[in-house]
Amino acid sequence: MAEEDDMVADRMAEKLRAWETDIRNLKARADEAGGEAKRELQKEIEELETQRDKAKAILAEARESSGEASEELKTGFEEAGQAISQAWDRAKARF
Repeated sequence: MAEEDDMVADRMAEKLRAWETDIRNLKARADEAGGEAKRELQKEIEELETQRDKAKAILAEARESSGEASEELKTGFEEAGQAISQAWDRAKARF
């Protein structure tokens, strides 16, 4: 993996850590919520966790690849990030 690819992978890992924190915070809010709100938040948390897991897999693959393949993986990671952002926005709107 080239130095530039390493920097991209490091930024991806940084985003993943931020998403992990966001998910933990949302879980805490869901625990405080009741009834339907809690169920809806748990549903969004599941979506966030699914997208996070996809992003983790992409990052692992990116660290093992180089060149053109890593560029494709970067695009995949960005798409996963957009999905996480959308799920996060839905969760915030419900809470």
